[in-house]
Amino acid sequence: KLILKLLAPYFAITIFWTVFQNAWLSIIAYHIQILFWNYKDLRIDRLVIERYSLLLLLSSSFTGLLVYFILPHIAKVNIEDWFTTYQLSGIGLWFMIPYFGTLHPFLEQKHWRKLREETGFAHLAFSGYHALVLFSLLKTEWVLACLAVLFGVSLIWKFVTQRNSSDSACVLSHMLADSGMILAAFLAI
Repeated sequence: KLILKLLAPYFAITIFWTVFQNAWLSIIAYHIQILFWNYKDLRIDRLVIERYSLLLLLSSSFTGLLVYFILPHIAKVNIEDWFTTYQLSGIGLWFMIPYFGTLHPFLEQKHWRKLREETGFAHLAFSGYHALVLFSLLKTEWVLACLAVLFGVSLIWKFVTQRNSSDSACVLSHMLADSGMILAAFLAI
């Protein structure tokens, strides 16, 4: 059961991103698995923002700005072509922006929170599945850099969740980061 939960995004990405090249099918397949495994735990935790949480939120709020400025230099393909390849153009992209910036981070945090508590391997599994997507967009050295950053962020999220007895700051930081990234990519086209 633990292995299936850890592999949930890998199944979705391998089938729907790699084979069908469809971002919407990938994220929906991933979220269906999250709902299947976590339907009892999908509650909104009380909002707890400590000093270290503020630092997390502040750094997450700059993610989009950073991505906006570096993406043209680290991408190995044209960003608009990349969106089109994965069927994220027109109305599909417009709907993906709020979905990816709100519901996705909430569901993903609920899924990985429990996995981080069960096994330290969850940090690598979390960062690793992102690399599968990023290899289609970024130069290899930047995918590896993102892998390291996401591994570190996963460790920080575990620490903050344990300290706060709440994942609210982590969900908010994830929302800020994902919203910023997808908006930055959108504005780069």
